[in-house]
Amino acid sequence: MSPQRNDLFERAARGKKTPRPPIWLMRQAGRTDPQYNALRERDGRPLEALFSDSDAAAEVSLLPKRLGVDAIIYFQDILTPLTPAGCPFIFRPGPITGAPIRDASDVDKIHVFDVEEELPFIGETFKKVRKSLDGELPVLGFAGAPVTLAVFMIEGKSFGDSAENALSFFKNQPEATRKLNVVWPDITID
Repeated sequence: MSPQRNDLFERAARGKKTPRPPIWLMRQAGRTDPQYNALRERDGRPLEALFSDSDAAAEVSLLPKRLGVDAIIYFQDILTPLTPAGCPFIFRPGPITGAPIRDASDVDKIHVFDVEEELPFIGETFKKVRKSLDGELPVLGFAGAPVTLAVFMIEGKSFGDSAENALSFFKNQPEATRKLNVVWPDITID
């Protein structure tokens, strides 16, 4: 693999002086991209199916390259690990689960899993994107923090600016909250 040719993002991330701030686009910004919207229309599958198809995810990841960005964001969602952990999420159009966490017995159903085995498309997509870029741009991944994932699991959907169920759960079930949050760091790192 060739050395990275555009290192603006890396220099900025290291606190070095740069001629301008680096530019990259998260998936959510792609909603206004005509090429992304055309791909979604043509493909017709829900987001979770696109995320798990490494060819489609690599194609979407690379769309912003034509705009002159300084880094590529890997096409995925922070909720991807929830399904194999025992709390399946789908996107219709936003994220929802039919099994929100309501009590400690629900938390007991959440489990650690082997990321490489359960989510093989993550590594496959990264490899395809990096191969296509051949060192031209850095590739950035992202992940949900444990509390963010817990809020989604408890609320059962996007929560906007209110997460009353989660806040109540955190206050009234601190041990279940702790148990829920310790699942995510190792999975996220993997």
